[in-house]
Amino acid sequence: MKESLILVDEHDVAIGTAEKIDTHRKGLLHRAFSLFIYDESIKKILLQKRAKNKYHSGGLWTNACCSHPRKGEELLDAVCRRVKDELGISVPDSTYEEKDLWECNKFTYRKDYGKYIEHEIDHVFIWRVDKSAVQLIPNKNEVDDLLWVDMYDLDDWMTINPEEFTAWFFPAYEIFINDLLSDPTMICSPISPALYDVIQKNKSEVQASLKTNE
Repeated sequence: MKESLILVDEHDVAIGTAEKIDTHRKGLLHRAFSLFIYDESIKKILLQKRAKNKYHSGGLWTNACCSHPRKGEELLDAVCRRVKDELGISVPDSTYEEKDLWECNKFTYRKDYGKYIEHEIDHVFIWRVDKSAVQLIPNKNEVDDLLWVDMYDLDDWMTINPEEFTAWFFPAYEIFINDLLSDPTMICSPISPALYDVIQKNKSEVQASLKTNE
């Protein structure tokens, strides 16, 4: 089934729609989201390893779920739909009542993968969960592996092997961490100076691609 994405201008105002593959072949700016699933009590986040057959970034690690809202679909509805499709879990009603799922910020990035170009305004969401209560059933067409990882261990991993992560994960992760730093239980930042440099390097690459396209 063909899927229509929401095209936007640089201010994230919807200006039309286009078919998904055509959008990525032409590098059209469109709306997207990245979801971080986080267990606050143990300071772990869920990572997804993208299926190798994905049309780009296959086999790379990234945040728990990332995708696009469809034509006429609200962002939060798209988040809930894709979490179910990719991870086999539903967002319970109590999540909204307790304000455990929220959008924290957004960013623009562009990455040329050869045949396809990602050019997105990416809205970053956080879903705070109890890991022990989450029963994951990954969709093998979308996901090769899932991993709960301590954020301080992730710092080392991203610093030493940044090539194992998707391009958008670096700016999205920085937004995620900046939001968490407002939490008084977060005693120190899980981003070391070394990882900060890696994140800035990767951000500059996708931003340079944006300038090249102007």
